Amino acid sequence: MKFLVLMLSILFSTQILALSNRSMAALGKEFVSKRDVQIHSILQKMMYQYKSENLDFESVKQDEFLNRELGNYILERVIFLEAKSFGLATVEASLVKREGSKVLGRILKSNFSKLWKELGVETDEYDVFVEQKLRSRKFISIKKEAAQVLVTDREIDQYMQQNKMDKELISQEKLRSRVKQYLGNKQGEKQLREWFELLRNKYQVRVF
Repeated sequence: MKFLVLMLSILFSTQILALSNRSMAALGKEFVSKRDVQIHSILQKMMYQYKSENLDFESVKQDEFLNRELGNYILERVIFLEAKSFGLATVEASLVKREGSKVLGRILKSNFSKLWKELGVETDEYDVFVEQKLRSRKFISIKKEAAQVLVTDREIDQYMQQNKMDKELISQEKLRSRVKQYLGNKQGEKQLREWFELLRNKYQVRVF
């Protein structure tokens, strides 16, 4: 009887592991599992303290949630791979260890502690996830600065005319400054989206 219970327990654990490791996407020959997405999501919340929502891994909207998190993971991953390929946005190993230790402490005190232990994240693997987060964010900051574009007076005038902006509510100088900043940010974001799409193609992203 004990043997049967043990075998059923092993079988059940194997099924859970298989579900967690099922492939959701691929980047070339590198496969992305549900487990990867779960680790990424927990780290994202615990590193940056997002409080807008819970990580709802088991709800009826699980597929919708996981697909969104999968997209975030893929974006972060391709940015990290691109940074590594050019040796850019590097982070010190000591910073990875320091941040990793701090975040792990939060995880083990959180509601995700049980799931985290079930995921069985090894130390070396954990360090890679932490480095990926730090380095990808740093690389995005670099790209944002590089993506800043020059907005011409003509573009500002056209925008103000098309949107019939009330020039009496604010000084002309401040109004033009705000429009210039808005247009610059908008064009910069467009360049970043195009860059993200190039990275998806370069790293042969496929979602299953």
